[in-house]
Amino acid sequence: MIQSKLIAGKQVITSEVFPEICTCRMVTNNTVKTTYCDTPFLKCQMEEKRVGRFMVMNQNAQATSDCIFEVHRSGSPVLMLTLAKDCNCIRQRHEEHLWQTGDIGLTLASQEDIVKNYSNKWDRLNMSNIIIPEPVVRQLAEINPFAMETICRDFEKERSIEYDGIRKANRRLYSMFHAIEMCNNMGNYSEKYLESKIMDGLTEYLNLANGEKDLSMKYNFVLRSKMIDARQIIEERYQAPPSLVELAAMVGTNDCTLKKAFKQLFGTTVFQYIFDFRMKLAEERLLYSNTPIVIIARELGFYDPSHFCHAFRQKFGLTTTEFCQRHHVYRDE
Repeated sequence: MIQSKLIAGKQVITSEVFPEICTCRMVTNNTVKTTYCDTPFLKCQMEEKRVGRFMVMNQNAQATSDCIFEVHRSGSPVLMLTLAKDCNCIRQRHEEHLWQTGDIGLTLASQEDIVKNYSNKWDRLNMSNIIIPEPVVRQLAEINPFAMETICRDFEKERSIEYDGIRKANRRLYSMFHAIEMCNNMGNYSEKYLESKIMDGLTEYLNLANGEKDLSMKYNFVLRSKMIDARQIIEERYQAPPSLVELAAMVGTNDCTLKKAFKQLFGTTVFQYIFDFRMKLAEERLLYSNTPIVIIARELGFYDPSHFCHAFRQKFGLTTTEFCQRHHVYRDE
Protein backbone atom coordinates (compact mmCIF):
# COMPACT_ATOMS: atom_id res chain seq x y z
CA MET A 1 0.00 0.00 0.00
CA ILE A 2 1.19 3.56 -0.76
CA GLN A 3 0.09 6.48 1.41
CA SER A 4 0.97 9.99 0.32
CA LYS A 5 0.72 13.63 1.29
CA LEU A 6 1.41 16.59 -0.96
CA ILE A 7 3.30 19.44 0.69
CA ALA A 8 3.77 23.02 -0.49
CA GLY A 9 6.27 24.83 1.67
CA LYS A 10 5.20 23.82 5.17
CA GLN A 11 1.53 23.43 4.29
CA VAL A 12 0.01 19.99 3.80
CA ILE A 13 -2.57 20.07 1.06
CA THR A 14 -5.78 18.34 2.09
CA SER A 15 -6.52 14.74 1.21
CA GLU A 16 -9.42 15.90 -0.97
CA VAL A 17 -6.84 17.33 -3.34
CA PHE A 18 -4.26 14.60 -2.88
CA PRO A 19 -5.72 11.45 -1.32
CA GLU A 20 -3.73 9.97 1.56
CA ILE A 21 -4.19 6.54 0.06
CA CYS A 22 -3.45 6.51 -3.62
CA THR A 23 -5.37 4.20 -5.86
CA CYS A 24 -3.07 1.33 -6.82
CA ARG A 25 -3.54 -1.30 -9.44
CA MET A 26 -1.70 -4.56 -9.63
CA VAL A 27 -0.77 -6.73 -12.59
CA THR A 28 0.51 -10.28 -12.10
CA ASN A 29 2.29 -12.21 -14.84
CA ASN A 30 3.59 -15.63 -13.81
CA THR A 31 6.47 -14.84 -11.44
CA VAL A 32 6.23 -11.03 -11.80
CA LYS A 33 3.90 -8.76 -9.81
CA THR A 34 3.75 -5.06 -10.68
CA THR A 35 2.01 -2.40 -8.59
CA TYR A 36 1.21 0.98 -10.15
CA CYS A 37 0.28 4.26 -8.49
CA ASP A 38 -0.48 7.04 -10.96
CA THR A 39 -1.79 10.44 -9.85
CA PRO A 40 -1.25 13.97 -11.17
CA PHE A 41 1.26 14.48 -8.34
CA LEU A 42 3.02 11.15 -7.91
CA LYS A 43 3.85 8.25 -10.18
CA CYS A 44 5.12 5.00 -8.61
CA GLN A 45 5.81 1.54 -9.90
CA MET A 46 7.02 -1.48 -7.91
CA GLU A 47 7.91 -4.67 -9.73
CA GLU A 48 8.48 -7.86 -7.76
CA LYS A 49 9.92 -10.93 -9.42
CA ARG A 50 10.39 -14.33 -7.80
CA VAL A 51 13.29 -16.45 -8.99
CA GLY A 52 13.91 -19.65 -7.04
CA ARG A 53 14.20 -18.94 -3.32
CA PHE A 54 14.68 -15.19 -3.77
CA MET A 55 12.86 -12.11 -4.97
CA VAL A 56 14.02 -9.01 -6.81
CA MET A 57 12.03 -5.81 -6.34
CA ASN A 58 12.54 -2.64 -8.37
CA GLN A 59 11.02 0.62 -7.14
CA ASN A 60 10.52 3.69 -9.31
CA ALA A 61 8.85 6.92 -8.22
CA GLN A 62 8.75 10.55 -9.29
CA ALA A 63 6.75 13.44 -7.87
CA THR A 64 5.67 16.55 -9.76
CA SER A 65 5.55 18.47 -6.46
CA ASP A 66 7.27 18.23 -3.10
CA CYS A 67 5.66 15.34 -1.31
CA ILE A 68 5.92 12.65 1.33
CA PHE A 69 4.86 9.15 0.45
CA GLU A 70 4.94 5.99 2.51
CA VAL A 71 5.32 2.44 1.30
CA HIS A 72 3.69 -0.12 3.56
CA ARG A 73 4.81 -3.72 3.27
CA SER A 74 2.99 -6.54 5.04
CA GLY A 75 4.11 -10.15 5.05
CA SER A 76 6.81 -12.44 6.36
CA PRO A 77 10.02 -10.74 7.57
CA VAL A 78 12.77 -10.60 4.94
CA LEU A 79 16.37 -9.43 4.58
CA MET A 80 16.76 -6.74 1.90
CA LEU A 81 19.92 -5.57 0.16
CA THR A 82 19.07 -2.23 -1.49
CA LEU A 83 20.96 -0.28 -4.15
CA ALA A 84 19.98 3.29 -5.06
CA LYS A 85 20.41 3.39 -8.83
CA ASP A 86 19.05 6.92 -9.31
CA CYS A 87 18.05 8.63 -6.11
CA ASN A 88 18.22 11.82 -4.04
CA CYS A 89 15.68 11.30 -1.30
CA ILE A 90 15.42 11.21 2.49
CA ARG A 91 13.97 7.87 3.60
CA GLN A 92 12.84 6.99 7.10
CA ARG A 93 12.07 3.78 8.95
CA HIS A 94 13.17 4.67 12.47
CA GLU A 95 15.80 7.25 11.55
CA GLU A 96 16.15 9.51 8.53
CA HIS A 97 18.84 8.70 5.96
CA LEU A 98 19.67 10.63 2.83
CA TRP A 99 19.83 8.13 -0.02
CA GLN A 100 21.78 9.21 -3.09
CA THR A 101 22.74 7.48 -6.30
CA GLY A 102 25.19 4.65 -5.61
CA ASP A 103 24.23 4.14 -1.96
CA ILE A 104 23.65 0.63 -0.67
CA GLY A 105 22.24 -0.72 2.58
CA LEU A 106 21.14 -3.92 4.30
CA THR A 107 17.81 -4.04 6.13
CA LEU A 108 15.77 -6.58 8.01
CA ALA A 109 12.21 -5.64 7.06
CA SER A 110 9.70 -6.74 9.69
CA GLN A 111 6.24 -8.18 9.16
CA GLU A 112 4.79 -4.65 9.11
CA ASP A 113 7.41 -2.46 7.44
CA ILE A 114 6.77 1.23 6.74
CA VAL A 115 9.21 3.42 4.81
CA LYS A 116 8.51 7.16 4.58
CA ASN A 117 10.05 8.95 1.59
CA TYR A 118 10.53 12.73 1.45
CA SER A 119 10.74 13.68 -2.20
CA ASN A 120 11.35 17.07 -3.76
CA LYS A 121 9.70 18.09 -7.00
CA TRP A 122 10.98 16.07 -9.98
CA ASP A 123 13.37 14.01 -7.86
CA ARG A 124 13.52 10.38 -8.92
CA LEU A 125 13.60 7.37 -6.68
CA ASN A 126 14.94 4.33 -8.53
CA MET A 127 16.00 1.50 -6.23
CA SER A 128 16.74 -2.19 -6.71
CA ASN A 129 16.18 -4.62 -3.84
CA ILE A 130 17.38 -8.18 -3.37
CA ILE A 131 14.92 -9.88 -1.02
CA ILE A 132 16.03 -12.91 0.99
CA PRO A 133 13.23 -14.65 2.95
CA GLU A 134 13.82 -15.70 6.55
CA PRO A 135 14.05 -19.46 5.78
CA VAL A 136 16.79 -18.77 3.23
CA VAL A 137 18.66 -16.54 5.71
CA ARG A 138 18.62 -19.46 8.16
CA GLN A 139 19.92 -21.78 5.44
CA LEU A 140 22.75 -19.31 4.79
CA ALA A 141 23.47 -19.31 8.52
CA GLU A 142 24.15 -23.05 8.29
CA ILE A 143 26.77 -22.29 5.63
CA ASN A 144 28.19 -19.27 7.47
CA PRO A 145 27.11 -18.93 11.11
CA PHE A 146 29.67 -16.16 11.69
CA ALA A 147 27.96 -13.84 9.19
CA MET A 148 24.30 -14.66 9.74
CA GLU A 149 23.66 -15.74 13.34
CA THR A 150 23.02 -12.20 14.57
CA ILE A 151 20.57 -11.54 11.75
CA CYS A 152 18.78 -14.82 12.52
CA ARG A 153 18.33 -13.72 16.13
CA ASP A 154 17.09 -10.32 14.97
CA PHE A 155 14.14 -11.96 13.21
CA GLU A 156 12.72 -12.62 16.69
CA LYS A 157 12.64 -8.88 17.53
CA GLU A 158 9.63 -8.20 15.28
CA ARG A 159 10.87 -4.80 14.14
CA SER A 160 12.75 -3.46 11.13
CA ILE A 161 16.51 -3.07 11.55
CA GLU A 162 18.91 -1.18 9.28
CA TYR A 163 22.44 -2.61 9.46
CA ASP A 164 25.73 -0.73 9.22
CA GLY A 165 24.21 2.51 7.94
CA ILE A 166 24.36 3.60 4.31
CA ARG A 167 27.57 3.26 2.27
CA LYS A 168 28.68 3.59 -1.33
CA ALA A 169 28.50 0.50 -3.52
CA ASN A 170 31.69 -0.61 -5.24
CA ARG A 171 32.08 -1.97 -8.78
CA ARG A 172 31.50 -5.57 -7.74
CA LEU A 173 28.13 -4.71 -6.18
CA TYR A 174 27.09 -2.68 -9.22
CA SER A 175 28.10 -5.60 -11.41
CA MET A 176 26.12 -8.05 -9.28
CA PHE A 177 22.92 -5.99 -9.44
CA HIS A 178 23.33 -5.54 -13.19
CA ALA A 179 23.87 -9.29 -13.66
CA ILE A 180 20.69 -10.03 -11.71
CA GLU A 181 18.69 -7.64 -13.88
CA MET A 182 20.04 -9.43 -16.95
CA CYS A 183 19.32 -12.94 -15.63
CA ASN A 184 16.16 -13.21 -17.74
CA ASN A 185 18.47 -14.01 -20.65
CA MET A 186 19.79 -17.14 -18.90
CA GLY A 187 16.72 -19.27 -19.60
CA ASN A 188 16.64 -22.48 -17.56
CA TYR A 189 19.87 -21.50 -15.80
CA SER A 190 18.53 -18.19 -14.41
CA GLU A 191 17.59 -19.50 -10.95
CA LYS A 192 21.00 -21.05 -10.23
CA TYR A 193 22.77 -18.05 -11.74
CA LEU A 194 20.71 -15.60 -9.70
CA GLU A 195 21.32 -17.49 -6.46
CA SER A 196 25.06 -17.45 -7.08
CA LYS A 197 25.04 -13.72 -7.85
CA ILE A 198 22.94 -12.90 -4.78
CA MET A 199 25.33 -14.77 -2.50
CA ASP A 200 28.26 -13.03 -4.23
CA GLY A 201 26.57 -9.69 -3.61
CA LEU A 202 25.82 -10.44 0.03
CA THR A 203 29.43 -11.55 0.49
CA GLU A 204 30.74 -8.38 -1.13
CA TYR A 205 28.45 -6.15 0.94
CA LEU A 206 29.55 -7.79 4.22
CA ASN A 207 33.19 -7.44 3.14
CA LEU A 208 32.59 -3.77 2.36
CA ALA A 209 30.73 -3.12 5.63
CA ASN A 210 33.40 -4.84 7.73
CA GLY A 211 36.50 -3.56 5.94
CA GLU A 212 37.51 -6.95 4.51
CA LYS A 213 39.48 -7.16 1.28
CA ASP A 214 38.59 -9.23 -1.77
CA LEU A 215 36.19 -12.15 -1.34
CA SER A 216 37.26 -12.95 2.21
CA MET A 217 36.52 -16.52 3.30
CA LYS A 218 34.95 -15.07 6.44
CA TYR A 219 31.86 -13.91 4.52
CA ASN A 220 32.06 -15.89 1.28
CA PHE A 221 28.85 -17.91 1.05
CA VAL A 222 29.52 -19.35 -2.41
CA LEU A 223 33.04 -20.56 -1.61
CA ARG A 224 31.99 -21.89 1.80
CA SER A 225 29.17 -23.83 0.15
CA LYS A 226 31.63 -25.34 -2.33
CA MET A 227 34.00 -26.38 0.47
CA ILE A 228 31.12 -27.98 2.39
CA ASP A 229 30.23 -29.88 -0.78
CA ALA A 230 33.88 -30.95 -1.14
CA ARG A 231 33.90 -32.27 2.42
CA GLN A 232 30.71 -34.21 1.78
CA ILE A 233 32.20 -35.79 -1.35
CA ILE A 234 35.31 -36.80 0.61
CA GLU A 235 33.20 -38.41 3.33
CA GLU A 236 31.11 -40.28 0.76
CA ARG A 237 34.10 -41.43 -1.32
CA TYR A 238 36.73 -41.94 1.38
CA GLN A 239 37.53 -45.44 0.09
CA ALA A 240 38.68 -44.01 -3.25
CA PRO A 241 38.68 -40.21 -2.97
CA PRO A 242 39.02 -38.09 -6.11
CA SER A 243 42.23 -36.23 -6.85
CA LEU A 244 42.47 -32.54 -5.98
CA VAL A 245 41.84 -31.57 -9.59
CA GLU A 246 38.84 -33.89 -9.84
CA LEU A 247 37.41 -32.72 -6.52
CA ALA A 248 37.83 -29.07 -7.50
CA ALA A 249 36.01 -29.67 -10.79
CA MET A 250 33.21 -31.49 -8.97
CA VAL A 251 32.46 -28.45 -6.79
CA GLY A 252 33.07 -25.82 -9.48
CA THR A 253 36.44 -24.33 -8.63
CA ASN A 254 40.14 -24.98 -9.32
CA ASP A 255 42.63 -27.00 -7.30
CA CYS A 256 44.56 -23.94 -6.02
CA THR A 257 41.41 -22.30 -4.67
CA LEU A 258 40.25 -25.64 -3.26
CA LYS A 259 43.48 -26.18 -1.32
CA LYS A 260 43.52 -22.65 0.11
CA ALA A 261 39.81 -22.33 0.92
CA PHE A 262 39.45 -25.84 2.36
CA LYS A 263 42.30 -25.22 4.81
CA GLN A 264 40.92 -21.79 5.74
CA LEU A 265 37.49 -23.21 6.53
CA PHE A 266 38.36 -26.54 8.15
CA GLY A 267 41.84 -25.86 9.48
CA THR A 268 43.44 -28.76 7.64
CA THR A 269 44.44 -29.84 4.15
CA VAL A 270 42.25 -32.00 1.94
CA PHE A 271 44.63 -34.95 2.22
CA GLN A 272 44.92 -34.61 6.00
CA TYR A 273 41.12 -34.48 6.26
CA ILE A 274 40.83 -37.70 4.26
CA PHE A 275 43.46 -39.36 6.47
CA ASP A 276 41.83 -38.19 9.72
CA PHE A 277 38.36 -39.22 8.52
CA ARG A 278 39.58 -42.72 7.66
CA MET A 279 41.32 -43.04 11.04
CA LYS A 280 38.18 -41.89 12.84
CA LEU A 281 36.24 -44.66 11.11
CA ALA A 282 39.02 -47.13 11.92
CA GLU A 283 38.83 -46.18 15.60
CA GLU A 284 35.06 -46.70 15.64
CA ARG A 285 35.30 -50.11 13.95
CA LEU A 286 37.99 -51.31 16.34
CA LEU A 287 36.01 -50.18 19.36
CA TYR A 288 32.51 -51.20 18.36
CA SER A 289 32.81 -54.14 15.96
CA ASN A 290 34.59 -57.46 15.80
CA THR A 291 35.52 -57.04 12.14
CA PRO A 292 38.95 -58.49 11.28
CA ILE A 293 41.74 -55.97 10.69
CA VAL A 294 42.19 -57.04 7.08
CA ILE A 295 38.50 -56.30 6.38
CA ILE A 296 38.61 -52.94 8.17
CA ALA A 297 41.65 -52.00 6.12
CA ARG A 298 39.86 -52.89 2.88
CA GLU A 299 36.66 -51.05 3.91
CA LEU A 300 38.71 -47.91 4.48
CA GLY A 301 40.48 -48.11 1.14
CA PHE A 302 43.74 -49.71 2.34
CA TYR A 303 44.20 -52.77 0.16
CA ASP A 304 47.45 -53.64 1.94
CA PRO A 305 46.74 -54.26 5.67
CA SER A 306 50.31 -53.32 6.55
CA HIS A 307 49.73 -49.83 5.11
CA PHE A 308 46.63 -49.50 7.24
CA CYS A 309 48.49 -50.61 10.39
CA HIS A 310 51.28 -48.13 9.66
CA ALA A 311 48.77 -45.30 9.14
CA PHE A 312 46.92 -46.24 12.34
CA ARG A 313 50.11 -46.19 14.39
CA GLN A 314 51.10 -42.89 12.80
CA LYS A 315 47.76 -41.38 13.94
CA PHE A 316 47.37 -42.88 17.41
CA GLY A 317 50.93 -43.86 18.35
CA LEU A 318 49.76 -47.42 19.02
CA THR A 319 49.37 -50.59 17.03
CA THR A 320 45.83 -51.83 16.56
CA THR A 321 46.46 -54.55 19.16
CA GLU A 322 47.84 -52.06 21.69
CA PHE A 323 44.91 -49.73 21.01
CA CYS A 324 42.37 -52.48 21.71
CA GLN A 325 44.18 -53.56 24.86
CA ARG A 326 44.26 -50.01 26.19
CA HIS A 327 40.51 -49.70 25.65
CA HIS A 328 39.79 -53.19 27.00
CA VAL A 329 38.47 -54.43 23.68
CA TYR A 330 38.93 -58.16 23.05
CA ARG A 331 38.75 -59.14 19.44
CA ASP A 332 38.64 -62.42 17.60
CA GLU A 333 41.45 -62.08 15.08
